[in-house]
Amino acid sequence: MRASAMFLMLGSVCACAGCGTSSTEEISLPQNYERMHLAPPAIDSWPWWRGRNHDGISQDHNVPVEWSEEKNIAWRVQVHGQGHSSPIIVGSQIFLTTSDINEQTQSVVSFDRNTGRQNWTTVVHRSGMSAPLHSKATYADSTIASSGDQLFAVFLNDGALHVTSIGMTGNIDWQTKVGPFQTQYGYGASPVIYRSFVVIAGGGPSRGFLVAVHRRTGKIMWRVQRNQTEGGNYATPTLASIDGKSQLLINGTGLVCGYDPGNGELLWSIHSPAKACCNTMAFGPDYVYASGGTPEKKTLCINPKLTLESTDDRVVWSSDRSSETSYVPSLLFDDGSLFNLNDQGIITCFDGSDGSIQWQRRLRGNFSASPVSTGGRIYACSEDGVTYVLSTADDGASVATNELNGRFFATPAICGNSVYLRTTTHLYRIHEGPSSD
Repeated sequence: MRASAMFLMLGSVCACAGCGTSSTEEISLPQNYERMHLAPPAIDSWPWWRGRNHDGISQDHNVPVEWSEEKNIAWRVQVHGQGHSSPIIVGSQIFLTTSDINEQTQSVVSFDRNTGRQNWTTVVHRSGMSAPLHSKATYADSTIASSGDQLFAVFLNDGALHVTSIGMTGNIDWQTKVGPFQTQYGYGASPVIYRSFVVIAGGGPSRGFLVAVHRRTGKIMWRVQRNQTEGGNYATPTLASIDGKSQLLINGTGLVCGYDPGNGELLWSIHSPAKACCNTMAFGPDYVYASGGTPEKKTLCINPKLTLESTDDRVVWSSDRSSETSYVPSLLFDDGSLFNLNDQGIITCFDGSDGSIQWQRRLRGNFSASPVSTGGRIYACSEDGVTYVLSTADDGASVATNELNGRFFATPAICGNSVYLRTTTHLYRIHEGPSSD
């Protein structure tokens, strides 16, 4: 194992990236900049939050449904420090973020996919971990995104959001401060890669913003302001293709919005009762879906097509029952159905087109991790360390209930016919039979 302290002094790194901004003023996309190709992620990867297609769905079909501390564990490894970021898998490596309050460090860690052996640790920040946190939060809750040859990690540090590019062997390429972020609860939104850009959402109690930095240099390419909201907003945006055009979708600050990820242009917006939410929207072939939050609760099905007139009602259907609304767990759309797992463990299956309820079940415990699916099964991890495996059909019939030591706040990753689980103490690879890697 190579444990490297590859921390670069923030001033010098920011100087080479042209950063150091402490405001959220809007920045327009320049006409001339380097266009970079983004290769499609490998089939056996899970390169960012919600997986290859940004939807929480794996195309694998031979994934284990049963495990315990003694069964179907390919390996387990202790993770130093605290963090709720989800693991990502690229090539032969697994990456996640962690923090150590005592050592005052925020780091990115690499593990070997086949053995679980720790490859390297890169310290991204030393000190600056003074922001107050929610009781369930840590200083490392944002999931890494990877272009295949770079890693992009976002940390709240010293009252601002910082994006850091790290090579696949742990070297820091650049670091950019993209804007201030004052909060009482921490930060957990994850970066989104779109072509040449890495897009980050900042939704603190001060003016919220969306910002894109260039993958190669870290230079801020565009930034747009969003509504101000008391208490802040903590949602991660997602990418969806609508009529062949990419849209960046995000809920919160009293609006559900679709943006052009290439320049930050607002394409459409509707009123949302969610001043704040922590989850990610879902999308299907025709509609997009949002759920939140506080102070009001509502789940919305929205028509995002740009051919609609500004006066047209975009809301197709909605539900304002608290049992059918989630605040932290993200929505999941799979094969025509919308699955909403609320924080208290009630999972509802809606018909995605008309909102009719197909089935509803109550699971034990509270939930912060988001559900994922593969092969007609949903995997939902409770804060008590229990993973419920349910059928997407058959009234949500239980397939298996699996318990591990520790607690779950991180969302599972599924690829290569394996389930990767991060508890509050360990990282697991769940695999049935001989490894195929």
